[in-house]
Amino acid sequence: KVSLYHCNYCNKDISGKIRIKCVLCQDFDLCIECFSVGAEVTPHKSNHPYRTMDNLSFPLMCPDWNTDEEMLLLEGIEMYGFGNWNEVTEYVGTKSKFQCIDHYNAVYMNSPCFPLPDLSHVMGKSREELFAMVKGREVMKDIVNILQIL
Repeated sequence: KVSLYHCNYCNKDISGKIRIKCVLCQDFDLCIECFSVGAEVTPHKSNHPYRTMDNLSFPLMCPDWNTDEEMLLLEGIEMYGFGNWNEVTEYVGTKSKFQCIDHYNAVYMNSPCFPLPDLSHVMGKSREELFAMVKGREVMKDIVNILQIL
């Protein structure tokens, strides 16, 4: 499994865990342990403003993309510019170039709420309900795969 996030100080995989994201340093995350002792890696300084990032491995826009991947897609487009899909895809890290382009077009460009994505299917749902939506789809995929083998 590809890790979405790693601590820039100790290099530990922090995907799916609470992490600290520096507001000033581009693509800079720390695990709680390194943050708590004031770890610094040039150009990052321990007095930089930060955001606490929660586990965002649940789907939001569609079942095949979790919220972390959505954020990475949008951050990648912001950093590398619209249309620079090779760099954006590398930044996302878990999706192909075609998947990134297709997802962006489907969810953002073709949204009935353009330029915003349509969130009507998730409004008012808890994180647990969003996780349950994915678990149900994963079970259905497993059943289909088993039936194809038989």
